[in-house]
Amino acid sequence: MQNFALLNKLQVFIPKRTKPIGDHFMNNNTVKVLVPPKGVRVGDYSKYKYNMFSIHTRYNRTILDSLMKKDPMYVTIIRNPITQFESAFDYFAVAGRGGNKTRKLTEWMRNPFENCRRSKQPFVCNNQQMFDLGVDPWLDVNNTFVDKSIKNLDKDFNLVMIMELFDESLIILKKIMCWKFDDIVYLSKKKRTLKVPLSEDLVQKIGNWNHLDMKLYNYFKKRFHDHIKDYGPNFESDLAVFRKIKLFLYNVCVVKENVVKMNGVHVTSYEQRLHFDANFSTDVGTCKRDGSRQECDFGNGQIMSFNFKTMCKNLQTIPTKFVPRIKNMMMKGRNDSRLII
Repeated sequence: MQNFALLNKLQVFIPKRTKPIGDHFMNNNTVKVLVPPKGVRVGDYSKYKYNMFSIHTRYNRTILDSLMKKDPMYVTIIRNPITQFESAFDYFAVAGRGGNKTRKLTEWMRNPFENCRRSKQPFVCNNQQMFDLGVDPWLDVNNTFVDKSIKNLDKDFNLVMIMELFDESLIILKKIMCWKFDDIVYLSKKKRTLKVPLSEDLVQKIGNWNHLDMKLYNYFKKRFHDHIKDYGPNFESDLAVFRKIKLFLYNVCVVKENVVKMNGVHVTSYEQRLHFDANFSTDVGTCKRDGSRQECDFGNGQIMSFNFKTMCKNLQTIPTKFVPRIKNMMMKGRNDSRLII
C-alpha cells in the first residue's frame, strides 16, 4: 500500500518525527504530530485530510474518519490466533530471550493470566487482534458484547483479509480497489526460519487463552469465503495468474536466500539481482526488452510491463523504508519544511 501511495503521489497519514505513532493510541491530538497534506499549511488542522493510512495503531474509527478524505475504504488483516500468539510470543520475547522456546511457552501457559499481567508486553500476550480492533480483552469479555463488536467490525471494514489465505486476500483486494496485478505482487519478508513446535495440548491452551481472537478469526474466515463467492467465476484463474507472476518475479529479483538474525530471531533475507539481460526467460514467463521496461507474457492474454530494477527494489523494501520516501514526496517544494522534519 505504501508503494502504491508513493507511485501515485497520494497524501499519506504519516508522523512528522522519525519514530512512528504506530502501536500508540490515537486521540484528538494525533493530528498535531502528522505531516500536513501537500498544499496545506502546518497547523491548519481542519484541512488535514489523507488518501491513505497504513501504519500500526489501535483501531479508532472516529479519529480515522476525521482524518481521511470522503468515503474511505477500510481494510485489515487477521491471522490464526494460535500461530499469531506463538509468533508474537517469540518475536517480542514475551518470556525473555534465550533458552528452549517450547519449554518457555509451555511453562508460561501454566498461568497465562498472571504471567501476562506482569509482562512488559501486555498488549501482545492476550487476544491481541481483538485489542487492536478496539475491544479490550481484560474488560469487554461479555459474549453478547463481543459478538456485537465483531458484527460491527464486519460493517465497518470493506475487507478483512486472512493471513493464511494471503494470495486469495490480495486477489479480492485488487478487485475492490480496482488495482492491477503489479500493485499486489510481493516477496515475503523477514520470515522466521525456526518456529516453536506446538503440541495438541498447547494448541488447546493457547486457543482457550485467546478465545476472543478465536471468535474473531472464525467469523471472518467464514465471511471471507463469501467474498470469494461474490468475486465471480474468474477467481481461481486470476489466483493462478497471480501466483505465476509472483514466482516469475521471485526468479527475476532473487539471486539467493540467506538467514539473518533480527531481534534475536532468525529470519530470511534476499540477495537481490542487480543486472538483467536484454531478454529474460523462466519456466513461468518470457520477457522482451522494450526501452527501459520488459514486456512479459504469462499466457492467457496476460501481458505485463515491468522495469525490473525498480520492481525488484520495491519488492524488497520493508515498510519502514518507504516512510522517509513518502515524507519527502509530501514535503517536496514546501517552504515550511523546517517545521516538519
